[in-house]
Amino acid sequence: MDLSSLGLEALPGGLGNLTALTHLHLYGNQLTSLPDGLGNLTNLTHLHLYGNQLTSLPDSLGNLTALTHLHLDSNQLTSLPDGLGNLTNLTHLHLDLNQLTSLPEWLGNLTALTTLHIHGNQLTSLPDSLGNLTALTNLALGENQLTSLPEWLGNLTALTTLHIHGNQLTSLPEWLGNLTNLTTLHLGENRLTSLPDSLGNLTTLTLGSNPVLSPPPEICALGQEAVLAFLRGLQRGDHLPRTSKMVVVGQAEMGKTSVSEALCGRPFVANRPTTHGVLLDSLQLPHPDHPDHPGDDMRLNIWDFGGQLHYRATQRFYLTDRSLFLLVWNARRDWRTDGQLEPWLETITNAAPHSPIIVVATRCATATPNLDAADLRARYPQIRQIAEVDCEDGRGIDHLRDLIAAEAAQLPLMAQRWPLTWAAAMHELGFAGSRWISTEQSDDLMAACRMSEGERIVLRAALHDRGDILHYAREPELRDRVILQPAWVDEMITRVLDSRQVIDRHGLLSRGHRAELWRDLKDPGLWDMLTALMERFDLAYRLDAPGHDDVALVVERLPAGAPVLPPEWEQLASTPGVAEVNLTYRLPSRQAGIPTWFIAREHRYTTGVAWQRGVLLRHHDHAAGPGGDGLRSMALLVDDGGDRPVLRLCVRGPHPHTFYSILDEAFTGIVADRYPGLQLQRCIPCTCSTAPEPPCEREFAYDDAHRALERQAFLQCPRTFAQVDPRTLLFGLRPLRLEQALHGLAQCAEDLRHDLVASHSDLREGLGQLARTTSAVGRGQIQLLDQVRDLLRYRGEQVAHCPSIFTVTKTGALSYELRLYCEHPEQPHPLDDGAGVYELKSLPPWLRRYAPYLKGLLTAVRLAASVAAPFLAGVGITLPEETKAQIEASSKLLDSLKEPPESQGLPELEAASRQGGQQPAGQRPVVNLAELRQALVELDPAMEWGGLREREWPESRSVVYLCQRHRHALRYPAETPEA
Repeated sequence: MDLSSLGLEALPGGLGNLTALTHLHLYGNQLTSLPDGLGNLTNLTHLHLYGNQLTSLPDSLGNLTALTHLHLDSNQLTSLPDGLGNLTNLTHLHLDLNQLTSLPEWLGNLTALTTLHIHGNQLTSLPDSLGNLTALTNLALGENQLTSLPEWLGNLTALTTLHIHGNQLTSLPEWLGNLTNLTTLHLGENRLTSLPDSLGNLTTLTLGSNPVLSPPPEICALGQEAVLAFLRGLQRGDHLPRTSKMVVVGQAEMGKTSVSEALCGRPFVANRPTTHGVLLDSLQLPHPDHPDHPGDDMRLNIWDFGGQLHYRATQRFYLTDRSLFLLVWNARRDWRTDGQLEPWLETITNAAPHSPIIVVATRCATATPNLDAADLRARYPQIRQIAEVDCEDGRGIDHLRDLIAAEAAQLPLMAQRWPLTWAAAMHELGFAGSRWISTEQSDDLMAACRMSEGERIVLRAALHDRGDILHYAREPELRDRVILQPAWVDEMITRVLDSRQVIDRHGLLSRGHRAELWRDLKDPGLWDMLTALMERFDLAYRLDAPGHDDVALVVERLPAGAPVLPPEWEQLASTPGVAEVNLTYRLPSRQAGIPTWFIAREHRYTTGVAWQRGVLLRHHDHAAGPGGDGLRSMALLVDDGGDRPVLRLCVRGPHPHTFYSILDEAFTGIVADRYPGLQLQRCIPCTCSTAPEPPCEREFAYDDAHRALERQAFLQCPRTFAQVDPRTLLFGLRPLRLEQALHGLAQCAEDLRHDLVASHSDLREGLGQLARTTSAVGRGQIQLLDQVRDLLRYRGEQVAHCPSIFTVTKTGALSYELRLYCEHPEQPHPLDDGAGVYELKSLPPWLRRYAPYLKGLLTAVRLAASVAAPFLAGVGITLPEETKAQIEASSKLLDSLKEPPESQGLPELEAASRQGGQQPAGQRPVVNLAELRQALVELDPAMEWGGLREREWPESRSVVYLCQRHRHALRYPAETPEA
């Protein structure tokens, strides 16, 4: 009997008389209690009570001894009646998402249990009797308050799936690896810093948000396959290399290179030439805990940076976190001005917020450092030590070396174990004797160290993330080479930045001058590779075109002054039907690369108008195409040039919100990725004033405007106290001055009051409807962008890349059709000419588990297409009616799959499914995208996927699967090779 989701507050009185019932579904109601008569249904095998408001259960439920499946999850239970201990035939018991603070000992008597879900309660410990449940294959203990795992868990050797995510675990026992049948382990959102080697035997491992240092973060960032490969490698043998990085920074002519040389025991050199780019060196130090054991010596790779300002945009890529920083300044100069300590401290703390800093004062034989050490330490807690040295007479150098050794011993990489074969391969790559080698050659070197193909891919990616090598596996123009000496790339780029011709030509680099600068590189292919690397670093973008001599524009050498903007920018502001949205970015300090990195990243939208502090861009929204109005959105970003920069983004167009959202994603993504410690504020200027009044100077927080929009509430200007519509702020809807004028006229013309009020009412309703519709278009497009962005992030977190947007429709009694979509974030669409279509003979289990997430994606596509259709017919975003019908049919089919198989579903996914596939606000259903990838590979072993190919979405650098047309649209200039 199914009485689910009927809004019942009480059960029918005669229900207890239906004693032949075997299945009773009461989930999704509003029941607060159950009648004792329910205990009369002694033939029940399945009882589903989840999703009610039960606070207690009747003892009579203990009479239902035939029960095998009991679902009590998503209620408000604080305790369980002892009578449930009689239900010894139970195989599935769900107690998750209640308010239980303890479990009864009798739970251990239910020895037939194979599935026990108790996640989402308030448990701090578990009864020892649960160790008797040796038939358990699926145990969910997540989202409780456990600080350790009980020893008896090691007795549950039949376990295949264990959820312990969302607790307070700081370590895991090695015996966890004795659960030899365990294939899936969910560890996310704990406090784990290391993993036992024995977990390498698993097939599925999710780490989520844990501060794991072993395996190292660069391995964890590559996903579960990388982590498992690393742990399996450790099982075969390990090596502790005790190697890390020391970065020496500071203003030019501070004595940085002299300090590095003195630490390495070399004599002082007077009038040493200024460092250009970066110099590399190595420092060997005894471990402070084992000074008499040479085998425990530490090695620091020294990166000595030139101090000139224009190098900082390139240096940022080598300021890796988890390094030791030496910040050098000249004691003869004032530390607040000439020494420039604070700007460097800001750079380090923003770019590498977890790295220790030693401040080193030089020239101390002839000057006494006048440094406010207490103030600096208070404002920059990363400062570990402050040292005074003189490189000419050697004073303080030995002490500095001891300070460095003490700090270096605490660096995460110094205690990092590596698989023995991986360490051997790292050694071989380090001594290859070349600046670069082919990817194939690197494979051969690592294969000689007995590394598998999968391990080689992981190690290359890990060394790239750590900054030891450069290898862009997903870039067609870069993936065939491995740069073994990243400092060589810096040297080549420095030549371009130092070029007088490039400076005089405001950043333009010609083919002939490029050949001259890199004339020692005999292979012209290296010129193209280095140019592509500069583009990848957001330092330049290519201008290649037939007959065009200039090959790239170096954004760090753009002209300083703002140009005269083209007339079309101002004309757009007064064009009927054009809206305007604005966003202000406020930074606490000036950092290199802002906004020039943004200018380079968004170069495919270039109008040719750019300078060091700003850029004018144009969206490719195809509005000038058939049926369009000829108008394309344009955007202007301007930096005020201050020490605490304020950057203002203004976007104008018929529907500017999409372009606005894309550019905002790019800017905030660059800041978050390259300056993770930088606190960026986003604000929206108040629009309460209208011409000819001066603009209001107040601003609203970006997040506040979004919350007001979600709640359909108004904001209030703190200066004028006027109400401000968030749709005006976020979508550019102008204040309706005609509406205001009509309102005034209606008040004044008493003799025509009735007619005017009627006209005013009709017009007001029409204008309001226009505002609501335009707002719906904006929200539909933003929701679509956000859904696809979430997919790209989620897939990146799991490192399980495959096409992930598709429809599934029924084509026969037992047949279905899966149709892949291009994942362009602005306009996902099915592939042309029937490509990317696969036949399914049945609905596979993996589709049931993916259904809630996929339905959310398709709902966003359908919503954006539906609300935008009348307005966006000319901008390439609408979908054919046949496609809309397929999305609708697929959504209904997915909705019918809302109940996943209990033995296989994730607890989080089951909860989302029981809500009809709708995910809670701010949350997503949990799905295993590696499973989806495996399923699609089985459908298409050649991984052709209808012509979809991996590309990186420029704004987020996430992997996206695009059709040929949209891959072409990403290329600038259009002649760049597809590869």
